[in-house]
Amino acid sequence: MIKTLLLSRILLSGLCFGLTAQVMAEEPIATPENIETKKIVLKDLDFKTVMLALYQKDIKFLKVSELEQEKIQYVGMQGDQSENSKDTVLAFNPAEVYKNAQNEDRYLLTVTQFFLSDAKPSDDHHILLGFPMGSDTQVFVFKKNLDQNFEIVSRSFDDTWSNQDWNYQPYPAGDIIKNIKNIGPEMLGYVEEKEQSAYGINETQLMVMALNDQSHIQKMKVAEIGLDNESSNEDKIYNMQAKYRFLKSVHDGLYDIEIKFSGTKKDENADKIIPIKEIHVYQYNEKQQKYVRVK
Repeated sequence: MIKTLLLSRILLSGLCFGLTAQVMAEEPIATPENIETKKIVLKDLDFKTVMLALYQKDIKFLKVSELEQEKIQYVGMQGDQSENSKDTVLAFNPAEVYKNAQNEDRYLLTVTQFFLSDAKPSDDHHILLGFPMGSDTQVFVFKKNLDQNFEIVSRSFDDTWSNQDWNYQPYPAGDIIKNIKNIGPEMLGYVEEKEQSAYGINETQLMVMALNDQSHIQKMKVAEIGLDNESSNEDKIYNMQAKYRFLKSVHDGLYDIEIKFSGTKKDENADKIIPIKEIHVYQYNEKQQKYVRVK
């Protein structure tokens, strides 16, 4: 069934324009809240088609100068009715293609949400960056069906794509694709060393996300592979680093991960800095949906 949707006003590069987009779906257009149970099929993965299909209900007119200057495609989003709710903006990053474990084409795109400063709809809004606001990114994976239309395969539903840095660029799909690796004998996945800082503490987490054409994809934290307080004003400085590798041993379809820790860490019990030289192994546990330290 072909449904024609008309959205009279939508913001793109600072211009308000009317548009009509055709979105093919077996059910009414899905929102991010119910997309998991809907079959979404799109004729194209361009900005207008994707945003109408996924977010049409809450789109509103907004102007955001930072995104205008960078020529980033975006739409404003209406806040809910709660007392502290704020309008947000969704920045679009175009789809890029990769091969799945079966050597089939998959198309990955991202939409990043930012909180905005308070302003009238006609005024210029500004993105609120850094802690505690930051951004939250949704990841979508599509495939081409027999009719050469784009059918949604997977999407993220958790908050592991949140960032509290000072970057207002949308999360690049290419950065995800270039870090896709073999994480199991018949499984590809995205591997990330996620860095974050707050109050002088710098932390790096090893994250893994399986790309297995399941409807729900999420990043799983394996372990902390970097931790230091070198940017703080503390007298006692520590700096822990770690190197990891995927082993050939397999549990529940994914390779085990070995991590070698070195450097120094804080001994909370003795309130002193001590050296660290340890090797740990982590295995994926399907029932718990996470990596578990076993050694």
